[in-house]
Amino acid sequence: MFKHHKDAKQSKKRGNTKKLRERWRNYREDRELAKQGKTKKSRFDEMERYRKIEHRLNLAIIVVTLALIIVLLFTFFI
Repeated sequence: MFKHHKDAKQSKKRGNTKKLRERWRNYREDRELAKQGKTKKSRFDEMERYRKIEHRLNLAIIVVTLALIIVLLFTFFI
């Protein structure tokens, strides 16, 4: 009975610790951006831009991989 309560308390504490770390990381990033004269909205825009770039890079990697496979198939089987 008491062990279950203790485990639940520890898991809740771990969850709170993760949230606290993320909030602290966001706070530090916000402070850095504030020093550069940027606001939270510009931080959001910056993260959105990174997501778009990451998506384009993933698509480029997939296209290059498919092209490589096609070239290898032509090289070895024709």
